[in-house]
Amino acid sequence: MAGILQILNNSFKSFLDQGDPRVKDWPMMQTPFPGMAMIAAYIYFVKVAGPQFMKKRKPFDLRLPMVIYNFMLVFISLAHFLGLGWYSYFNGYSLKCQPVDYSNKIEAVRLAQIGYLFYLTKFVEFADTIFFVLRKKDNQISALHVIHHSIVPFSLWFGIKFAPGGYNALFPFLNSFVHVIMYAYYGVAALGEKYKKYLFWKKYMTYIQLAQFVCVMVYAVSLYINKCDIPKTFIVMNFIHALLFLALFLNFFIKSYVRKPPARSKPTLVSSEKASMVKMANGGTKENGFATQTVSENGEVSSHRRNTRRCSDEDCRCKSDTVCKNGFQNGTKVKFQ
Repeated sequence: MAGILQILNNSFKSFLDQGDPRVKDWPMMQTPFPGMAMIAAYIYFVKVAGPQFMKKRKPFDLRLPMVIYNFMLVFISLAHFLGLGWYSYFNGYSLKCQPVDYSNKIEAVRLAQIGYLFYLTKFVEFADTIFFVLRKKDNQISALHVIHHSIVPFSLWFGIKFAPGGYNALFPFLNSFVHVIMYAYYGVAALGEKYKKYLFWKKYMTYIQLAQFVCVMVYAVSLYINKCDIPKTFIVMNFIHALLFLALFLNFFIKSYVRKPPARSKPTLVSSEKASMVKMANGGTKENGFATQTVSENGEVSSHRRNTRRCSDEDCRCKSDTVCKNGFQNGTKVKFQ
């Protein structure tokens, strides 16, 4: 048994030694375990500890922190997008085949550093779900939401550890742009109801999210077709990663916009009157002054309109819950039409 464990340990060390030497001393990059521990703690809190903590508490009012948080991430995501673009696609990166530059050139190192900061930001974004928990918005903690926040930082660790930059720069580049739009939406939504009229573009935000995954899948296929000299493992991993989230987001899109259940309509005056007629036809009376209605032998409901006026004590001597023989009810003289 000890021999098997030793073999596994040596294999794992050999695996880690294949990583980019430029990043091996960066925090959380020695092994994937610190990130995995944070992901496990996140899942435990949002699915178990958080709901239990809030079970007998009122939702927290977190509007101001949410506004600050969301607009902060707008600027962080914009900085990532511009930084990644500056050292890659804005300056001649090839969409056909772009191997990773493992040199110590300033451009290559800066690209790896920005990718690393992008990775760390994924842990900050755990706050998305934590806000849901503290506000008791459990219905918004969907499987898609938790899976997305759990898998992305886990998969990004491998990209930064073994291949920061090159062909792996596409997803952070696109995702940063998407997050500029997404957190701008969340920021405006956090401002309150009076800003809700500016949120008509939620559906199109989902279109953009779907488009980024399609782009990553197409890019992965093109790398394989063009026989780019990069590890096939990363091509397959990038394709499967994009396919998984395309399926999850597409399922969300179909449920939310294609097969959206019709909103429950408010009861109208006509529907309310019909319901009242049926109730009274079954032997009930109404307290709002309408006369009792009957059902004929052919099943038709007959209704009588009435004019009312207050009757004097001499006219009616009946209790409030009875109908007088002379046609008066509850102290009211009824004239049927």
